[in-house]
Amino acid sequence: MKVQASGRRSLFRTRMAEGVRLFARLRQLFPNNSWQTSPTLVADYRLQIRPRIYPKRYITPEAVIKQLEADKLLTPIRKSCCSYTKFAIAW
Repeated sequence: MKVQASGRRSLFRTRMAEGVRLFARLRQLFPNNSWQTSPTLVADYRLQIRPRIYPKRYITPEAVIKQLEADKLLTPIRKSCCSYTKFAIAW
C-alpha cells in the first residue's frame, strides 16, 4: 500500500503493517457520538517477529496414503486425487 510521506518521498506499507495499524486504531462506536471521539478498542499491541517455520518432509507419500487408509480418512474422492498423474502429494 502506497503511503504519502513528508516531502517528495513515497513509502510503501506491507499488508501486515497495514493490518496492525488498522487494528490498533479500531474504535468503539456509541449511539449519538462521533467516531472521532470514541475510545479505541486496542490499548496495547505487540508484534512478535521470528523466522517462518516450515514442516519437515520426512514422510514418503506412500506412507501417508497407507496411514490415511488405515485411519479410514482416505475417501474414494481423495484416493482418486492421489492417483491422478497431474496431482501429487506435496513432497
